[in-house]
Amino acid sequence: MAFGVLWTVMSVFIFITQIINISKARKREAEQSSDVPVSNPVSKTPAPPVMSSQPEIKQEFDPQFFQPAKSSIEEDDEDYKRMKRQGFE
Repeated sequence: MAFGVLWTVMSVFIFITQIINISKARKREAEQSSDVPVSNPVSKTPAPPVMSSQPEIKQEFDPQFFQPAKSSIEEDDEDYKRMKRQGFE
């Protein structure tokens, strides 16, 4: 029972402090916006990058992983046939 009361008091206290902090932040924001004179900001945008006539080639995947697999299927078949002849199947 005491834990429930303590938990409720803490929750209410935190909730009230958050509301107070939000209201103070809004007041500060309103004061700062009224103090600053309104002027036309000068935007310094960088020049657009020069596009080359040739497209840039990006490799998404490493070609090493997309080469045909090197396997020894023929050798495996020979081993299988040899073992089958010897009765290991």
